[in-house]
Amino acid sequence: MTANFNFTVTTEDLIVKFSCANHKKRIDAMVKNLQITGGENEHKKMCRFSSPDSSVRFSFDGEEVEGNNISHEAVFFENTDYPLIVRGRGGKKLQRIELYIADHKRSDTDKKDTIQSDDGELFGSLNFRNQVGETDFKIEYTTDGKQHTVQFATEVLSYKLDYRSDLKTIIADVEQEYAMLSYSLLKDTYLNFRTKSGRSTELIWWQIFKSCYDDIMTATRIIIDRPKRRLRTVAKHERAERLQFLPRTLETEYEVHKNNPAYLYRTEELVLSHDTIENRFLKYAIREMHQKFTTIAKHIMTAMRLTDNSRLNGDIDKMDDELRRMVNHPFFRGIGAFKGFSQDSLVMKQQHGYKEIFQNWLVLQQGYDLEEGMRKLEVKDISDLYEIWCFIKVKNIVQDVLHELRLDATAKVNGRDVTRDFIPQLLYGGSVSFLQADGVELASVSYNAQVEKETTKAESAIIGTDTLTTVQRPDIVLRLTKENDNMLFTYLFDAKYRINDTQIGGHDVPPPDAIDQMHRYRDAIYYKEDDNDNLKKEIVAGYVLFPGNIPGEAMDDGSYYYQKSNKRIGIGAFPLKPDQQLRNENGELVINPNSSEQALRKQIREWLEDNDAKTTLLHNAIPQKGLEYTNEPVVEGAYLLTMVDNDVNDDHAAIVDGQAKKFVSGFALLEVGMNFQRTKFLAIVENHIVKGYYRIGKAKIVDMTERLETIGSRHKDKPFRVEFALGAYKVIKPFTYGIDMLARRGVVLTRQKFLEYQRKT
Repeated sequence: MTANFNFTVTTEDLIVKFSCANHKKRIDAMVKNLQITGGENEHKKMCRFSSPDSSVRFSFDGEEVEGNNISHEAVFFENTDYPLIVRGRGGKKLQRIELYIADHKRSDTDKKDTIQSDDGELFGSLNFRNQVGETDFKIEYTTDGKQHTVQFATEVLSYKLDYRSDLKTIIADVEQEYAMLSYSLLKDTYLNFRTKSGRSTELIWWQIFKSCYDDIMTATRIIIDRPKRRLRTVAKHERAERLQFLPRTLETEYEVHKNNPAYLYRTEELVLSHDTIENRFLKYAIREMHQKFTTIAKHIMTAMRLTDNSRLNGDIDKMDDELRRMVNHPFFRGIGAFKGFSQDSLVMKQQHGYKEIFQNWLVLQQGYDLEEGMRKLEVKDISDLYEIWCFIKVKNIVQDVLHELRLDATAKVNGRDVTRDFIPQLLYGGSVSFLQADGVELASVSYNAQVEKETTKAESAIIGTDTLTTVQRPDIVLRLTKENDNMLFTYLFDAKYRINDTQIGGHDVPPPDAIDQMHRYRDAIYYKEDDNDNLKKEIVAGYVLFPGNIPGEAMDDGSYYYQKSNKRIGIGAFPLKPDQQLRNENGELVINPNSSEQALRKQIREWLEDNDAKTTLLHNAIPQKGLEYTNEPVVEGAYLLTMVDNDVNDDHAAIVDGQAKKFVSGFALLEVGMNFQRTKFLAIVENHIVKGYYRIGKAKIVDMTERLETIGSRHKDKPFRVEFALGAYKVIKPFTYGIDMLARRGVVLTRQKFLEYQRKT
């Protein structure tokens, strides 16, 4: 065997050679990561190599395999360099060699390109990066004055996941949450969704068409207003008296018919005509798009069970009317049928209007060549999909655990979650909150939430934080709110589609730079109160999510290297890769005990179940040398800010509007140990806003057992509350304060602090 593995494709005219120094390394990594033990698993490292040309032969490291449709151990892997060379065979000289991968041209005479064609050879280096799936190679060349094409197809495999099952599971999960988010264009690989395709693929064409529709209409109007014209000869028949001059070609004819004043003489003249090849193409393109649009519009209406398109903002009717008017525009009446371009048209490539029509036509053509063939479904890079999928998994785990703990919460998407770009992307900073019926937020999960520098006016996506150095943007942010703690708990996750080459303790680990990034996040992101210049550490813990294989027992008993670090310093890693999920007859998720997400699920549940998270955090915190941390709350002050607990108060609206005579606190006010006897004013926080405050009269402890049991409150085991007699109410200029969960517990401010909040507003 040679030092480098070589894969060769040969025909009678040429030889194509790919070299791979890391081939054995990739195969070994694949066997380990996909746990290939032979037998039924052996197919995971096999690929199909095929060609429509029977003269094509495949050779693997010098060993030729018979046939042009064979199964063999994989050659191409993600993130791997493949030097290649194409040259003539048997002394044949090749000219104009071009390489296309998945129908996209990859060769050029431009020396900046990694694959170049020069002096009868094509050479360079190919790397599929994070693209996996099926791929097609096409090589066009000329020899002996004749043009030839060689085609062959194979697959690009992942050595970290089984793309045939795991990647499709990831895509299915992503598409369930965010339709059309997985798709992309101009990739070197594609997936085969034959069994799942059908009319749903037409929705992709619709998405593409909708994104470029305005540009198409604008370009068409520009062309109609200022069309390309050409001189053409037009025949005319005129009487002799109307002829401006008598051509020589008609002199004899005139002598014969000069005594017949009604005789018509045939003449020709040059006129400017709209009937050009470019305008014929425009007419053809508009009609084809309208025909395709009409078919898809019916499918959309049927699939969505709509009798009218009001839910689509009238887009279908509006676009249909505009396209129909354009198809029937008088401009096209004198324009003939398009029969193809006989040669390149500079007008289509350069002239304003025509250029935009041609570019968008190619995009649409690529779109439905891509989809209607039911083979070429191009998707985003696997690393991007893995990151989005990890965000979805963390969000879904939080939702499932809240349900298991009987903490009824409704998921709310904050703002738009997917961009309206030509290729949709998950919006950076987008988040999902889990809210109780009373609007209190229990948890939130954010995607690529950017933390801004203190010096900028932009607000950080992680509310209340900033950084003094460089902008930070962790992949996933989980924030938990506790009823019993006057603070938010922030946990970070970074999804890394990478596995370190070297194991630790016999287990997979993420690359060191990913762990280092968690340390940097924790050191760089701070919490800062508006009225206090003192910085506080915001991040409780940070974890890398990666597609490694780690036994469940190693996570449970703490023997896994990064589980040890998790327990001691709050920095670690969790394995996360696709697993088959089942639900029982009650719809509850049934987790395989060997599932890779089990450890992460246990950790998130532990956080959500911790009713004294502040004490836990204090206990686990590592203080600066010579210092120690304490947990002494501020319990005295003139102003009490709190929410209305509807379980123990009769008229919510009256309390908020300043009309109430008494107010009963929530149970947490007693638990925190506040000296409410010294509190003089009560300010109600409603939807994050303080509009005024009451003067407090007497305060006393009351037992609300009977009322709480009558209404079936989930806090009936905490019946003792503080009842305040309320005096005069003073309306103030509204100001924003904190978040509802903090205010629900009850927050005491000094007069100075309270006035500072008012002044800032």
